[in-house]
Formats: sequence, C-alpha cells, structure tokens
Amino acid sequence: MARHPSCEELDSVLLTHYAYAVPSEDTGRGKVFYAERYGGDGISFHGGGARCGYDGRFQLKGIGPNSLLGDKADPHHSDGKLTLKSALSEFTWSQALQEILPFGAVQCLAVISIGPMQAADSADVRHTRALLVRESALRPAHFDRAAYFRPRFDLRGHRREDVARVKEMIALLPELLPRAPDVSTDQWYRLDVRERFERGIHEFIRRAAVQCAAAKSRLLLHNLSLSNIALDGRWLDLASVASLHPGESYGDKNFDIAWNELKWQAAPILRGLLSICFQAEKYIFGGKGAMISLCTGAVGRFEREYAHAGCRDLLVFAGIPMIVADKMHSNPLCLEWATRLSAHIDAALASHVVNARYLADIAQAPSKPAANLLHYTFAREFSVDWVRLGNLGRDIDLALQRLFPKVLALAFASAGEIGIARQPLLFAIAVNAQKYASERVGLDFDSIDADLQAWCDDHAWAYVQADGTLQVHVDRLRSRIVERLACDPDTMLTIVAGGGPRHLRYDLTGNCLIEIRGGNVIEFPDFINERNCTDFVFLKTLGCLGLQHEIQE
Repeated sequence: MARHPSCEELDSVLLTHYAYAVPSEDTGRGKVFYAERYGGDGISFHGGGARCGYDGRFQLKGIGPNSLLGDKADPHHSDGKLTLKSALSEFTWSQALQEILPFGAVQCLAVISIGPMQAADSADVRHTRALLVRESALRPAHFDRAAYFRPRFDLRGHRREDVARVKEMIALLPELLPRAPDVSTDQWYRLDVRERFERGIHEFIRRAAVQCAAAKSRLLLHNLSLSNIALDGRWLDLASVASLHPGESYGDKNFDIAWNELKWQAAPILRGLLSICFQAEKYIFGGKGAMISLCTGAVGRFEREYAHAGCRDLLVFAGIPMIVADKMHSNPLCLEWATRLSAHIDAALASHVVNARYLADIAQAPSKPAANLLHYTFAREFSVDWVRLGNLGRDIDLALQRLFPKVLALAFASAGEIGIARQPLLFAIAVNAQKYASERVGLDFDSIDADLQAWCDDHAWAYVQADGTLQVHVDRLRSRIVERLACDPDTMLTIVAGGGPRHLRYDLTGNCLIEIRGGNVIEFPDFINERNCTDFVFLKTLGCLGLQHEIQE
C-alpha cells in the first residue's frame, strides 16, 4: 500500500473500508458503493464513472464494472479493473501536480494492491490489480447529459433518469460554482441566482485558463474534458498525463500530434460549457437566451485570462523567476513577445516536418547533442557559449529576435524593484532555462510508464510486506517530476542537483548559495561575484540537473 502524506487513516482502516471489488461470485463480506453519474464529451458510451464507487466519503477507482458501463467500452475499461501501474501513475501525478499547477489536482489518498489479474486485451499477459482511493470532487460533467450512454447491462429508463438528474443538478449549480477571490462570502450570497451563476462560470473559466496556461508552459498534456477537471479547477483522472519534449515519445503518437493536443486541450471544456449553459437556460432561467451570450462572454474571458497567464508562464519557461514575471507579464511589450513566441513554438512543434528534420539533425551530429528548446529562452541572449543550443528556434523571425533583449531589459528593471541585482537574475535565468527547456530524460510518458511497470514486475506483492518500498519509489518519482516542472514563487531559487540528501537553493536578494547536505546547512556568501554566472561549464560543476557537484569548500 502507498499512502498520501495527508491521509490520516491507518492502513488497517483503509483496508477495512476500501479493499472491496465487484466479485465474480457473490461471496464474502459486502459493502454498498454508489456509481457516479455524469455526462459530457470524453466519456465514450459510459454513463459516468464505470469502474468507480463512492461511499459518501472517498471514491474508489478500479472497483469493477458497474451499471454505468457502456456497451462499447474499450478492453481496458470493460472489466472495470485498474492495474497497479495505472494506479501508481495517477497517485504520483496527483501529488506532483499539486505542487506544479496553480490550482493543483484532486488528491489520491492511497493505492491498495489486491493481486494478479489477466490483461483485458491479452490472455497471455498478467498484471497486478489495484484499487485507488481518492478525494471526491464535483465536476462540470455532473451537470451535463450523458447523451451517448449505451448501457452494457440492463438499465431501463436510463434516458429518463439522466434527464431528471441534470434537471435536479443544474438547479444546484449556482450554489456550487467557485467564488471569485475579489468577492467576499457575504457579497456572494447576496447576489441573485443569475448573477451568482454568471460570476461562478467566469471564475471557473478563469481557473481553467490559468491551469491550462501553466500546463502548456511546462509541456504537460492532459486530455481534458468536463469529466476530468473539478469545478474548483483541480485536475483529476491523471493516468494519461504526459510531460512532452522533442525527441521523447508519447505512447504511439508522434510528438507533433501530441503537441497539437496540448495546444487545443482546453477546447473540450469550452464546448462543454455551451452545453451546461444550455441546460441552465432550459431548467433555471426560462429559455430567454441570456445564457448563450453568457457563454460567448465566458469564452472571451478564457482567451484573455489564458493570454495573460500564458505570458507570465512563458516568461518563467524562458528563465525569468516567477516573482519577477508576476510584476511584468501585463506589460504590452511582454504580451507581444509572448504572443509571437507562442505562435512560433506552436508552428514549429506541431509540424511533423520540422520535428523530423530536427531529430534527424541531432542523430547525424558527431557529438549527438541533446534535444532542447533553449533557443526559446533568454539563454539565447548570453554572450558566452555556455551550451550547445538545439536547432529548434534558430529560425525565429527578426521581429521576435528584437523583442528578446527588450523584454530582458524590462526583467532587469522589474527585478531591481524587489532587490534582485543583474548578476543574480542572470544566474536564475541560466538555471531556470536549463531546468525547463533542456531534455527531460526519464519524464516522458513512456519512460515513466516503463519505470512503474518495472517496479510492479519486481515488487508485485510488496504491499503484503508493509516495508515501505512502494512509498519510497513513488516519492522518488514525484520528486523527480517536481524538481523539473515546479517553479519557485519567491526569491529563493531551487537548483536541481542530482537528488538524494543534497539540496541547493540560491537567495537571489542575498547572493548566497545554501546547500543542505545530510541535514547540515552550508552557506556560500557572495556566491555570484566570484564566478561567471552564465557559464554553462560552471553550472555543470555546480551540479545542476543531476551532474556532479564539485564546489570547492
């Protein structure tokens, strides 16, 4: 068993209340779980959570097929089971995304391994089966029709019941939508139903835009729909989350196909919003047409919020610390830079021809340079030859090239206002650019999938031993993801340095490197003044990105 750090339940309590599955024979002790109806796109022909159960407190995934299973379910959902590998993937990503995304993720609280299972699509393959215990969360899909539901089991009157469900649920939506941070609780409940609905929809859209912008800047793909984002903006159903990067694989998809999905991953939410507004117009507001204009306005709100959040997050991707990016991202110069750079990146990375040529150039180069996106960062402005830049981004247009030094000058000014000098900022840019834009070895979908599968093959029954092996492995994987994808919200710069008991942080305002090694704190004052802070050879000796640490004490 693996448990979330915040889960206060004892292992024995979790096993007593959640070690249940739909049996092949009706034997043994039983417990009632409720299937969760919801609709919208992205759920195939199911009527909701077809392999989940809810007991009034937590949701249990992998419980077996329930009455919401569709008649055209794919092999991996038809038996209602969950493999240990998939459960561990979702468990790990839920913790990692909590630290990476602005609104986090619905937390998975425990993984319970319950024994071997035959693969649904092969009689010769066996996996370890698991149950995933996670927080329950309201989704926009709870308020939309399951129009394509074709039940595998006899479920008479399911259409009539689905209509009744939506009519009942949509009436509750104004009370359940998220409240904007600039509206007090008293103000919120003094609003009439229509205004609360409108403001709540806009707040949900704002959160979705901020989440999507952050995810794109971290190159994180999640096949979003109304059913895998919560009303409060958190993500869930995370087994298919992938960190994208040129030269690395995403299942059986080419990178350009995956990037196109990343580029448009918010589209299903916006389409689903139209359906929800239609249901609200029909059942709450009397069919006067006002909700259609609301929906149009909400889409416009999404585009504006996505542009501003995207500018800030693209600045971070390009090396600017978040605390500085927060001060400058609304500047028209930054917005123009972000719009042009984002369009160029989309055009390049979504092109199969460009990616194929880029990877071919890497393969033919004598030194086999690693794939990277460093030409899209402010590292391109450094005069020293501190890293071999990749081919991607070499061909950016002249107008965009001229914007880079202007935005960098604005960053120096913004940083100076909060006490960050020029040299420490350059050091932060060098570290952050390498952190976000260099090759992400071991973080792509297939690598994490293989990592978890190898662990499952070697430790299929570790949960019986209760030796903590599973939790240690999950923690190590989560740390690896967070180190490369999370950003620092303050003036303390985290430096990725090989894992283990060593941690390096740099105080941008105090110009002091702080190393925590085995519980001991070692400080290197006036750190930058003695070194070329943008020299990549120096960054290697420092230990960035897992390389050897050779600071002379």
